[in-house]
Amino acid sequence: MKDNESLIGELLALKDDIAQHKHLITDDMRDEWNELKRKTKALEPNLSGTLLSLVKQNDLNKTHHFIGSDGEIKALLEEFKQFNHRVSLRRMGNQVQQKISANA
Repeated sequence: MKDNESLIGELLALKDDIAQHKHLITDDMRDEWNELKRKTKALEPNLSGTLLSLVKQNDLNKTHHFIGSDGEIKALLEEFKQFNHRVSLRRMGNQVQQKISANA
């Protein structure tokens, strides 16, 4: 089972990937995207605080767990995965459309 920090790292990487393709987020998806970003704002300072405390302690090998339960983080990660899937479908649709236009 992944620990909180691994789950959060995966979640934040997925968030960054979606942000790179935010131009594909339609108006009907915008509120959901804003809500997902809002939910992760609570994670980012806590993760940064955890990392800062690691540096202050000069003990990078020590495991620190914080930031909600695995279940809560997994649920949020699943929301991001589902949203990313919808964005990916739009990305693939745009690529197909570009190929069709190029061949026309």
